[in-house]
Amino acid sequence: MDDFFEATDDIDTAVKIIEDLRYVLQQGSFNLTEWITTDHRILQAIAEEHRSITIDEINDPKIFKRILGIRWRVSNDTLSFTTDKLHELFQKKPTQRNLLRAASSIFDPIGIAAPITIRLPIIQQAIWRKGMKWDDQMTREMIPELFELLDERNDLQTVGIPQHYFGYSYDNIALHVFSAASYSALAAVAHFVYSNSATRQICSAFVLGKARVAPLKQHTITKLELQAAVFGARLANFIRREQRTDINSTHMWTDSTTALQWIQGSDKRQQIFVAHRVTEILESTQASQWNHCPGPLNPADDGTRGIPLSEFSNKSRWFTGPKFICEPECNWPKLQLIDANTDTLQLNDQTGQMDEIATTPMLAFQASTEKTEQSFIDYSIFSKWTRNLRTTA
Repeated sequence: MDDFFEATDDIDTAVKIIEDLRYVLQQGSFNLTEWITTDHRILQAIAEEHRSITIDEINDPKIFKRILGIRWRVSNDTLSFTTDKLHELFQKKPTQRNLLRAASSIFDPIGIAAPITIRLPIIQQAIWRKGMKWDDQMTREMIPELFELLDERNDLQTVGIPQHYFGYSYDNIALHVFSAASYSALAAVAHFVYSNSATRQICSAFVLGKARVAPLKQHTITKLELQAAVFGARLANFIRREQRTDINSTHMWTDSTTALQWIQGSDKRQQIFVAHRVTEILESTQASQWNHCPGPLNPADDGTRGIPLSEFSNKSRWFTGPKFICEPECNWPKLQLIDANTDTLQLNDQTGQMDEIATTPMLAFQASTEKTEQSFIDYSIFSKWTRNLRTTA
């Protein structure tokens, strides 16, 4: 059978879950073993032959276990991303086959290292564009991005995030989902922001991140940003559906004012490409939930281009989110409508910087009854009025 994984707030609940689960499975002659826990008191309630860890190993920082395919450091209760496959890539001849082997063997279902791993498929796509064969050895002149990654091999480090979301009791929790796009990739990342009104504590926690390469067929950056917003809406819908935590509010963020206009202008006539994606977005989110996040503050932007290995750590904004989500809503970036007639949008983000301004193009026509020197149609060539109508209608 597959692994079983559960987290509880107290020891008694954990022990009861273990006893009940073992009893139910034993009715079908299934013996649930290989138990691992971060608390020695829970481990003592389990028979030694059913343990996968000893009491001494619980506090050993060198001990890693795997839960659902992810590395789990028991001593500090963190989930981490392993770089073993990247090391293997560095030791082999740089070919398309070895690159694909390394990219396909990395298992990171919750997107812990998406800003790093997305660099591999981006490089893979660049190789495809050049028409190189599977075992052709690549040079720095051909694929400079690959050798930049190889040059950073010494900066590889183990990055881990807490297995639990919340560090203290809370009475309010908000979900913030950021989306971004570039010509290379699309990305979305979600964070919980939880607070305690009594102690006035407020913190953020990484929930889930996803990144994937942009289609080979070129689209404008605004359409890619809209597709990234679809990506973010799907991510938010998945989290709300699968999490047992009660989420009080959801906030969606994009750094494209044009995509934001499309989402908030769903009642207007739109291109088919735009209309279909806006419809999907509004099936799981509301237009009022969408906000503008300046590009330099958007953590999803790290997943669209990749970041150097030396800059990727537990304190990266991919894990923490921008600082403003832990501040009062009055300090959040605002998008201000300054001209209702032309739908011109201007960014007011307390930085004095201007972002892109999206305007609605307008065409003006003027009809005149004045006689001109040359008519658009020479009516003298028609012998009958009905023939004239058939030709010009």
